[in-house]
Amino acid sequence: MGPFGISIGSSMLEIPTRIEGLSHVRACAIAAGSSHSLVLAADGTVYSFGGGVYGQLGHGTRDDQHLPQQIKGLRGVRVRAISAGHEHNLVLTACGTVFAFGAGAEVGPVSPSPPRRTTPRRFSLPSPTPPLPTAPP
Repeated sequence: MGPFGISIGSSMLEIPTRIEGLSHVRACAIAAGSSHSLVLAADGTVYSFGGGVYGQLGHGTRDDQHLPQQIKGLRGVRVRAISAGHEHNLVLTACGTVFAFGAGAEVGPVSPSPPRRTTPRRFSLPSPTPPLPTAPP
């Protein structure tokens, strides 16, 4: 299998090609990082595949995954939105919770070598700020 979950010997596709490992999935959103991809299914499950050296696939390892695989750490969680960064991902649930995984997915002081979170972790957001006043019409 190639890096796109299809049977090719190349890392580049020149024409649109169905991903074999997702033929049973009704996708409603996709996101791509530098070397990995996420797929959000209509039922709220999330699949990932591609390069995993930074833990960005969320499977608990830093291994590459050539076939799309459901992220087990998000099972039972209804996901509404996905976002892929260069080496990390953010996931928004139906109840407003955010999960993060991959390089730099820890909240805290900036370090020259960001932590690599290999499984989804709940991301605590600061308390909402009051809305800014608007100018009168």
